[in-house]
Amino acid sequence: MTESVRPPESSSRLPLWGIALLGIGIAVLYRDVVPELVRAWGTDDNYSHGYLIPPIALYLIWERRHKWFAAPTGSSLFGLVVVIASLGFPAQWDPKLGIHVT
Repeated sequence: MTESVRPPESSSRLPLWGIALLGIGIAVLYRDVVPELVRAWGTDDNYSHGYLIPPIALYLIWERRHKWFAAPTGSSLFGLVVVIASLGFPAQWDPKLGIHVT
């Protein structure tokens, strides 16, 4: 007999404003990328399968949502270091600024 995995109580779940903030952040970060991807998917036969990837990814996330909710949460100083270090990469690789790491 298998026991079903339940999402945690609503107090520990990401609130609706957190999900909205995450969605807005992703939209802002990818505002220049998505139109180029859609253009490539529509014009280049090598990338025409790209239209299938977002719905498949969303389906897989939905199917495995119980594993996401059951995952232990916590913080790590190493994770903070990685996030802070990664904040400098966009500035280093922005061709508009002319800054490139060699």
